[in-house]
Amino acid sequence: MDTTAYEQGVKICNDEYHFTRAYVRFVLNTLYFDEFETPWMLSKVRRITDNAINYNPHNLKFVWLQKQLVA
Repeated sequence: MDTTAYEQGVKICNDEYHFTRAYVRFVLNTLYFDEFETPWMLSKVRRITDNAINYNPHNLKFVWLQKQLVA
C-alpha cells in the first residue's frame, strides 16, 4: 500500500495507520534479536514517530511511543 501510494503521489495522513506501522515494528524489535536488523528497525520506528509528532505534536500515542524509544 505504501509503495502504491508513493508511486501515485498520494500522502497517507491517517495517524492510526502510521502508529500501527511504527508500533508493530517496535514490538517486533523487542522480540527479534538480530544485531543487524535491530538498529535498522529502530531507525524506521524513530523516523515514523518523529514525522508524526512533527505533524501532530498532541497525539498521545506517538508521544508514548517516543518515550518508549528513549527508555
